[in-house]
Amino acid sequence: MPSGLLATGLMVTVLALSGCAVGPDYDRPAPPAAPTEWSAAKTRPEISGDVSGSGAPAESAGSVAPRAAVSAATPDGQWWERMGDPQLSELVAMAVGHNNDALIAAANLREARAVVGVARGALLPAAAAGGSFERSRVSTNTLTGQSLEMARMPIESDLYQAGFDARWEIDIFGGARRGVEAARARQQAAEAGLSDVLLSVAAETARAYAELRGAQARLDVAERNAEAQRRTLELVRLRRDVGVASDMNVLQAEAQLQRTEALVPPLRAATDAAIHRLGVLCGLPPAALRDRLAPRAPLPAVPDLVPVGLPSDLLLRRPDIRRVEHELHAATADIGQREADLFPKFSLTGSYGLNSIHFSDLFRDDSRAWTIMPGVRWAIFEGGRTRAAVAALEARREATLERWRKTVLVAFEEVETSLARYAEAFVERERLSRSLEAQAEATRLAKVRYTEGVDDLLTVLDAERRQLEVEEALARSRSGVLLHLVSLYKALGGGWPEGTAMAGADAAPNPAAPSAPSQGGAAGAASPQ
Repeated sequence: MPSGLLATGLMVTVLALSGCAVGPDYDRPAPPAAPTEWSAAKTRPEISGDVSGSGAPAESAGSVAPRAAVSAATPDGQWWERMGDPQLSELVAMAVGHNNDALIAAANLREARAVVGVARGALLPAAAAGGSFERSRVSTNTLTGQSLEMARMPIESDLYQAGFDARWEIDIFGGARRGVEAARARQQAAEAGLSDVLLSVAAETARAYAELRGAQARLDVAERNAEAQRRTLELVRLRRDVGVASDMNVLQAEAQLQRTEALVPPLRAATDAAIHRLGVLCGLPPAALRDRLAPRAPLPAVPDLVPVGLPSDLLLRRPDIRRVEHELHAATADIGQREADLFPKFSLTGSYGLNSIHFSDLFRDDSRAWTIMPGVRWAIFEGGRTRAAVAALEARREATLERWRKTVLVAFEEVETSLARYAEAFVERERLSRSLEAQAEATRLAKVRYTEGVDDLLTVLDAERRQLEVEEALARSRSGVLLHLVSLYKALGGGWPEGTAMAGADAAPNPAAPSAPSQGGAAGAASPQ
């Protein structure tokens, strides 16, 4: 190989290794101003605890009503475990392993990782090996053929070839390196997307489970009140038979009983809907979990203390924020990858092989043949397409930046709102509990006064109706506390910190249907519902 060509190749290689990548470098954007502590926890008397991270002791629990206790500690990873319900934990584990959306997100992550390998390949030379045999005959009706005949040379010949060729487009201006950078950022975005899906699946599973147990609790309330109203109806009938009550009283008692019994069918439908939802969330047919979940069980426990962390930590903890930030990084790298098209592209092409008309001579030294060809290509006129494409990518980056800022603000909003609703749900539950105590006593007294002839039947029926309303509202409130807690945990982004979702993507999808969780109720409640 001539020394000049070798020197040229070495020089181009050095330039490629030392060249700078064109386009903007990614700098993490400054987030919107984050408060030092959650305002809902600071300003609402319904919330107790230290949420500033200062380590100040929580207030003593000597208030009139229990309050939602929170702390500035880092939120729990597997927050559903704190609810003390083994069946809920099994359902969440099944859902995150077999949910269709989770499997789709895991496949998207594996695709993104493979694309990184494709992008890296653009930095390396491409080589191909080959061999061939050719037998040819020259027409004697051509000058070449006639010349061969006159020289008494054969017009038929063989050609044996073996060798390889290679081509390397040298990344002097960093277009390929920006492509790798963008691919890596999209891989990280896909990983954060998987974490976001897993968090949503866990939250939706916990929500559906809370709705199931809440509907079952309300079904208990309706059936228990219906039984009490049946006893009232029997009492009224007995009093009518002895001439103390009228047929009108019997009809009024029957009407109230029918209204109460009418609550049962929609509540049964609600339990069925929750069971079906849990089945689909776990990657199963809708009714697959019916036998396991149909037996009634209490609501999961509400933890005594909920760690909510600091607002400044939310940017690293929420997977949706991380996903958009990685997308912003990719959008920034895309600009440099496209800008590289404005500069010349240098390549180095070469081949080395063996050529011979006789196979026996193919591997002799004098059969060697090689070529080396440095090249350059520069698109000097293209109607401004590349510059327009760069401008479009810059606009896309600005849009992604604003989307990231919006995602951060929405995350703050969701935590503040969820925290406020969780706190107010505590107050509502306590007041309804006290209301039920008073109403139950009022109902008891109304029945006593009715049997003694002091009050009429309408007083009893009105008391029973009010008691049903309060019990129904209390059952809703108890499940509401749990639902607001699930929303709070989801808003806090607990579950899958950065880097922990990769294991799920590495695992091959399990084609077998997951087994249903074992039957079991809630274990020791930290805070009774």
